[in-house]
Amino acid sequence: EDLRPLIDEDVRRYCENLKKRGSDPPLQVPEVDSCVPRTPERNGITLEDDPEGSPELFDAFICYCQSDFDFVHEMIRELEQTEYRLKLCVFDRDVLPG
Repeated sequence: EDLRPLIDEDVRRYCENLKKRGSDPPLQVPEVDSCVPRTPERNGITLEDDPEGSPELFDAFICYCQSDFDFVHEMIRELEQTEYRLKLCVFDRDVLPG
């Protein structure tokens, strides 16, 4: 409960920034883009996991240790299933093995 106002404010600012940007993606310099495969054997590694061929996009990645799972579960519920409707990438749920 003590973090609730801070989380609410962060989400509010994030949503405002999304509206300001519109549909334009954030500016990314190709030289620092970690999503581009650097070696040929990694080409298509995520694209081939999805039959449609398009990578899945998330608003945030949740990194946590197992001892914090109850808190993380509550945070997921608050951010995904309320008016915020953020799409979170949660390791045990959304990251494919391998």
